[in-house]
Amino acid sequence: MNVAQKQFWTLDAAPPAIEFEWTRKEIRELRFMVLADAARSLVDQRVSRQEYAEDLAWIENDAWGPFTFRACCAEQGVDADELREQLLDYAGRRRFRAKPTPRMRFPRNPQGQSLLFPVLNHPHGV
Repeated sequence: MNVAQKQFWTLDAAPPAIEFEWTRKEIRELRFMVLADAARSLVDQRVSRQEYAEDLAWIENDAWGPFTFRACCAEQGVDADELREQLLDYAGRRRFRAKPTPRMRFPRNPQGQSLLFPVLNHPHGV
């Protein structure tokens, strides 16, 4: 077997999967951390727009599943509808503020050319 063939695994040669059993306590803690992280991103002004939008969509989603907003709230004994209303109210008041785009100004000579990035005159006058 050459080096190129050794780079790819087959199902027979793949390492065995690590089996891991979650305890009820670990699942509860993970659900709490997921819920807390989503709430934090609505409050923290430093999160990206993408993270903010993803967490807001997760909170607004009314589906049931292992780590949905409703399941995480139920695990903590919190009324999902009430918490959702409070978080969305806060998010509505916060309005994600875009960071101001920095404006770069370069010193210019009397001809209007940038002194840091001079505009070269074309040799043929074009």
